[in-house]
Amino acid sequence: MSGAADRSPPPRSISFEGERRALLVEGVSGTDARLVMSRLSLHPGNPVIVLSGGADSLTGIERDRARKLLGQAIVRAAHLTGALVVDGGTDAGVIALLGAAAERSDWRPTLIGVAPEGLVTYPGAPGSDGGVELEPNHSHFVLVPGTEWGEETNVLIELAARLAGSAPVVVVVAGGGDVTEIELAKAARRGWPIYVLQGTGGVSDQLVSLEHQPSKGATSALEEVAAAGNVHTFEEDAPDQLARLLAWELQDLKVLKRAWVAFASYDQAASRLRKSFERFQWWILVLGIAATFVALIKSEIESDAQGAAGFVDTVLHWAVVATPIVVASLIALANRVSSGKRWVLLRAGAEAIKREIYRFRTETGIYATGDQSSRQAVLASQLDVVESRLMSTEVSAGSIPRYAGTLPPKMYGASRYDDGLSSLTGERYLEIRVEDQLAYFYPKTEALHRKQRRLQALAIAAGGVGTLLAAAGFEVWIGLTTAISVASIAHLGYLQVDATLVAYNHAAARLEALVRSWEALPPERRDRNVFEQLVSDAESALEGELGGWVQQMSEALRELQARQEDARRRSPRVEEPDARKTEETFPGST
Repeated sequence: MSGAADRSPPPRSISFEGERRALLVEGVSGTDARLVMSRLSLHPGNPVIVLSGGADSLTGIERDRARKLLGQAIVRAAHLTGALVVDGGTDAGVIALLGAAAERSDWRPTLIGVAPEGLVTYPGAPGSDGGVELEPNHSHFVLVPGTEWGEETNVLIELAARLAGSAPVVVVVAGGGDVTEIELAKAARRGWPIYVLQGTGGVSDQLVSLEHQPSKGATSALEEVAAAGNVHTFEEDAPDQLARLLAWELQDLKVLKRAWVAFASYDQAASRLRKSFERFQWWILVLGIAATFVALIKSEIESDAQGAAGFVDTVLHWAVVATPIVVASLIALANRVSSGKRWVLLRAGAEAIKREIYRFRTETGIYATGDQSSRQAVLASQLDVVESRLMSTEVSAGSIPRYAGTLPPKMYGASRYDDGLSSLTGERYLEIRVEDQLAYFYPKTEALHRKQRRLQALAIAAGGVGTLLAAAGFEVWIGLTTAISVASIAHLGYLQVDATLVAYNHAAARLEALVRSWEALPPERRDRNVFEQLVSDAESALEGELGGWVQQMSEALRELQARQEDARRRSPRVEEPDARKTEETFPGST
């Protein structure tokens, strides 16, 4: 606490139009942040958003983009996290856009403006004609001695750091000039993440260009900011998405964030392995049909030509020899990498972690009591259980790349705009967990049902064509129609379409019943116990659906692997395959 701070005038209350009031302190130096907080009745420990950027430089499409994104995103992120907002305080540029968004909002954030006292004016200010007006929706102002823009920067940065204490600070920048560069450089030295709104001109677009052309036309301050490696470019047009990213940065829930990383890593690996598994199976089935077709063609040529040799005959001979070998190799490789089993287990692990995340966020079950630290300790213990079980399976035999994408990981439906960390009410839980899961189940069951009907129709049609061929005297081609029919049935078998449809429909019915039960209750009866039961029942329904599906998929994959392994041992033969044995040796047949 400095002597200058002791002699500074006491805080004053200023009034703007519309009965808006704010507290203001003057004569503040860069070492007075703690005293300022005391005089303004502000306390450390809240997350902080620092808004930096263009005051009067934003125009045209750049201003339109900032208006669309900036204020809404910051107000929403502050509401979700309880963050304070620190900015330049003047009624111009990005600060005016933020103030307008705060005025429109049902929830008023704490906005703290820091500016040089010789350059601003406000209602009742003595002798300040010609200054820039202070933004009227701010709740607090700190005026620093000075008559040049930038003289307030040290106080602004120090005040943001003091207000946060050990809580996170995030910087948002749109447009901006020389003063913005200095602010960002100071923020980068403190390790604060910086979110840059691309397309707003000035410093923002210069920082974006540094990613593509390092050092080209950049100042040393901007190079320092870019080199810090904590700059995030925002390119989208969705303010809710920007709010989601800011809210993620502003919440100091390290274990919960690690849980999301683990979920995203397992989910990403499961998706990749599933695609790999399905490609393997598709090629095995297609090559099995191709082997039958080539064998039949060669048989027909031989019977017509009475054993005449030629180029076509040679090609067909080697095709008949090579195709079963390729099929056998694919089967061996598929079984070696065990992508089928691994993707199912990884999916189960990802969903188990997701259940723990939502139980944590609803503060139910084992997460119902204790402070944030103890609840995170419980979550860490539960994650250990999930991962130890997963690592005791075939999953540990392969690599699981760590997720390196955007956090929180991109979801679908209402979850697309969820920050992944904030606590959930009953209504919000139903919206982003239950309703989103229903929104996944219904289209998925429709798609699976269509696939089921197509494959069944193909199998029936192939059988019918085989009957017609037999009636017409082309018995030799029955092997091909049989191969197509068997391949269709095999494809349905390893996809477990029937079992998946049953599991999804049962889970959807249970979730719908829970939604109806909750909505039927009057608001006064939706107490903590009812909410606890809702979460317990919903997560149990999802766990039961997944558990049954995993068991059925695992059994189907074991049977598929056994059949294909048997086919692999018998398929690679140099002698010409007998088309009449197709049904016995076709990989994946049931």
